[in-house]
Amino acid sequence: MQTSWDATLSNVFLFFLAFAIILLIVLLLYYLGRRLAPSNPSKEKSTTYACGEDVPAVKTQFHSQLLRYAAYFTILETVAFILATSMGVLGWVPFLYALIAFSAVLVLRK
Repeated sequence: MQTSWDATLSNVFLFFLAFAIILLIVLLLYYLGRRLAPSNPSKEKSTTYACGEDVPAVKTQFHSQLLRYAAYFTILETVAFILATSMGVLGWVPFLYALIAFSAVLVLRK
């Protein structure tokens, strides 16, 4: 008879085994795609294309504040999703996840 600890270990082992198999399949497909795809770069292929018009390369300004807001949104939206889906789970896991996410927000503020 398996104890709950043995069942947990077997579930963890099965998870990592499935993850490793999927990772190997993905890497194999990536490798085969790189090997089989034709590689014939030309000047025409590397130029900018917009609806058939020749568009000159323009340097655009990027405000780094936008990146910070995007990171805040991503972190807080993920926390909201995790907390909303773990309402039935009692324990420290949702609290720990929220604590890690909010510490990431504090790091971003500096």
